[in-house]
Amino acid sequence: MNPRNPLDWDAIRHDFPALFRSRNDRPPIFLDNACSTIPCQAVIDSLNDYCLNYPACGERSLHYWGRKVDEEVARARRAIAEFIHAKDPTQIIFVKNSTEGLNLVGRGLHWEKGDVVVTGDREHNSNRCCWEDLGRETGIRRKVIRRDGTHDPGSEFDVNYFLGELAETPRVKLVSLALTSNLDGYTIPSEAIRRVTAYAHSEVLRRDLKDFYVMLDAAQTVPHQAVDVQDLDVDFLAFSVHKMCGPTGLGVCYMKDPDLLERSLITGGGTVANTFDDGRAPIYLRSPQKYEAGLQHWSGILGAGVAADYLKDKMVALSDRELELNRILTEGFMPYHEKEVITILGPLDPAKRGSICTIEVHPRDEQEDMGRFLREEVLSRTDERNLMFRTGDFCVSPYCRHVRGERIARIRFSLYLYNTPDECRTALDVFRPILARRLP
Repeated sequence: MNPRNPLDWDAIRHDFPALFRSRNDRPPIFLDNACSTIPCQAVIDSLNDYCLNYPACGERSLHYWGRKVDEEVARARRAIAEFIHAKDPTQIIFVKNSTEGLNLVGRGLHWEKGDVVVTGDREHNSNRCCWEDLGRETGIRRKVIRRDGTHDPGSEFDVNYFLGELAETPRVKLVSLALTSNLDGYTIPSEAIRRVTAYAHSEVLRRDLKDFYVMLDAAQTVPHQAVDVQDLDVDFLAFSVHKMCGPTGLGVCYMKDPDLLERSLITGGGTVANTFDDGRAPIYLRSPQKYEAGLQHWSGILGAGVAADYLKDKMVALSDRELELNRILTEGFMPYHEKEVITILGPLDPAKRGSICTIEVHPRDEQEDMGRFLREEVLSRTDERNLMFRTGDFCVSPYCRHVRGERIARIRFSLYLYNTPDECRTALDVFRPILARRLP
């Protein structure tokens, strides 16, 4: 056992029953964790417990099943708040996923024509489409600032360049950034985020009566490393529970000031304190109920709290474990990167790419069909070994298609706490012959 990783990783694997389902007389090798992780047994038990023992509505149900739901939901909200170091559980809003969390903020803020949203150039579509749609509806516009002013695949976030661009952009109301890229795993350093939030909340801007907020898409961060929303001083942060051993269909939107948003995405149901038929506007409850309309995904919320409890004592060691695994993949792919058969996206140091190792396989000539390459050379061989990963542009369409090029086969390996060095070596054993045939 690695002294820097004091956890028993082999024992942890047994917390995930799906890993012990064989196919082709082989176990699954799941390296698609940036999309969705495997639920742990504790979460599965919590879902079954709800369905078997108190399958009712919370909030307005006064019977004992309803009271039990209320107690467990409150406990889950506290667990999530503690997990990201939020000051108060009322700052935790349960949503379907990170996408809905980002849209909740986008649709809830007050916008005026000409307001500006600033994003990075390698954002997930969830942190792009909302602003483009709002631009057509309200007249706001989106400004894209590259990591360091270039399209270099290995570039890192240059906070001085970013702040310089912000200072020269009038009417910025929101900075919305992926804290960790789902494309290449690069994480913006905490100190850089603190400098951005310090600028956004500075006295100079307040004296000018400028509303300036910072939101983070932390879908690829919260499950993998400790995040302290108070230390970062962000106004909003969204993440998905299905990326942290929890159930699907459940995410979180953190709001530093839950009263800031003018409206919710959906109204009615559990958001309402009172309504009228004489023309008066409905009266809505305060956060978090203000934003959680209708019957909630009760079992998912309970599972979210259990997932946070399961992970909380593993986060420090998890970063080291993922680095150990990513280093195996990076070192194995490096000879092909150096010979320009592939490009490893992001900084070449795996310590700066967390749990993700993405490679681009270059076409050998202008006629090669890279879709056919993926189907016939890659997927046919990897499927036999139960090796699961992701291909495509990973919802980072403009950068992948228009900057990097459409005729490239992108393959993303993403790691989590139940993955092993042997699984990474197996992935390399499968891919080496495929890549070796492409050597000049």
